[in-house]
Amino acid sequence: VTINQLLYNFPSDEDILASASAYMITKNTKQRYLYFKEMIATYLKDTEIVKLHSGYKFYYGNAEIEILQTFEDLYPLTVANYDYNSSSTIFTVTINGQRILFVGDVHDTGASRLNTTYGATLKSNFLQIAHHGLNTSGDIKTMYKYADAEYILYPAPMGWFESDASKGANYYVTHDSTTTEQVFVSGAQTFKIDLPYAGTLYDGKKFPATDFDNTAYKSVTKPTESVDVPEAFFDLDFKNGEAVNTGTSKDTATVTMTGGSIQETTVRLNDEKKTATAFTKGDDGLYYLTVDFQNTFSTEADWGNFIMGSSTFEVFLKLDSMPGSTVGLMTSCNAGGMTLYIRKSSGQINFQLGSNNGNSQSDNSGSYSSAVYMKDDGPSAVANELLHIVGSYNALTNEMKLYVNGILIAAVDYGSGQWKAGEENDLTLGIGYNPQYGKEEIATFADYELYEARIYSCALSDEQVAQQYWNCIDNLLTEAE
Repeated sequence: VTINQLLYNFPSDEDILASASAYMITKNTKQRYLYFKEMIATYLKDTEIVKLHSGYKFYYGNAEIEILQTFEDLYPLTVANYDYNSSSTIFTVTINGQRILFVGDVHDTGASRLNTTYGATLKSNFLQIAHHGLNTSGDIKTMYKYADAEYILYPAPMGWFESDASKGANYYVTHDSTTTEQVFVSGAQTFKIDLPYAGTLYDGKKFPATDFDNTAYKSVTKPTESVDVPEAFFDLDFKNGEAVNTGTSKDTATVTMTGGSIQETTVRLNDEKKTATAFTKGDDGLYYLTVDFQNTFSTEADWGNFIMGSSTFEVFLKLDSMPGSTVGLMTSCNAGGMTLYIRKSSGQINFQLGSNNGNSQSDNSGSYSSAVYMKDDGPSAVANELLHIVGSYNALTNEMKLYVNGILIAAVDYGSGQWKAGEENDLTLGIGYNPQYGKEEIATFADYELYEARIYSCALSDEQVAQQYWNCIDNLLTEAE
């Protein structure tokens, strides 16, 4: 192979040594730039070296290369002031009327400057995802919006893609953008795309040569015949901009909104955008709902008898990002009580009921007889996907169950312990936080949209939970029409 020209522009050795990426040019296992310079000196002595600057254009055959930005355009900042990846040279290649935007490993500083300088003129037919999909910030998302590309080039292993496709800026191009037609994930394969291209490879499949189906969670198959679901004891509804209870306890159990607002929001169903009503963030601050059962149950023991007499708890929501910490979905617990939780940075989902001996699960304290959950090495909660989460207790079988999107995830015997109430007031239930701690708010860590929440005075069957999942989906579709 003969290389006639080598085009690049990297920061000076002095600036690199003053940066967090000094390892690039010092003797170590990551000395990539030092190695690059050694290869040039050894093998490309006769090759023309071209130092790139923004505005330069090159023509090779029928391809036009235009340099949009180099590290110089971030002056007076240097790599000592920003992430080294923002020193990436950003350019376009235009062939047969179609434009490809290559952004390298650009990070926030470089993307912000690019957006300010070029804006909507970044419009391209193809877009290379930045830094293997590892950069997912707002500036990166804005850059992707300006690019508004039909075809996405995603240079990452399949495992990285499956892990990161639902995050921030990546989610915009893989899920939200109505312009995106296909996403080519490099993985360990090579795609040959002749230009001009009209989306014909792999029969137009959105994610060619992958098993990725645009849904992080599988959902239960819709029942062929409708299954009756009993009326809910508590049933969250939104009327005239307020959250209200329309269940059988509506005369005694009330709902209070703290922060947030009732809004028309956008969800994606069947690969189409739909509008739905949700409780979500307001102008600023935390937001959550509190359900007050103080006029419904006389004592905490009455609340416990209700739960342990057979009950089901249900929430239907979407997280904009993973909380990365323990948060309450439908919760009232503190060394006892009940909770549907997302726990730990792994997004582990829990259904817990208080117990005085905790003998059902070895990895729980004596405060809880059982925590039914998806373990750290299994599926967990995900961002930007509709999540229907249900926890039930059946007094006849003494069994606790946890469902996600209508599918039974785990089941366990409650054990022999007696009901144990939490250490604070058990007669209020938090949706989006834990009232017994007065914290563990989802909104501290992530924005979210809450569509539905219910409590039943019985244990729903597997078939009823599956039906209720599809009832929630159908409700969104009905609202969208």
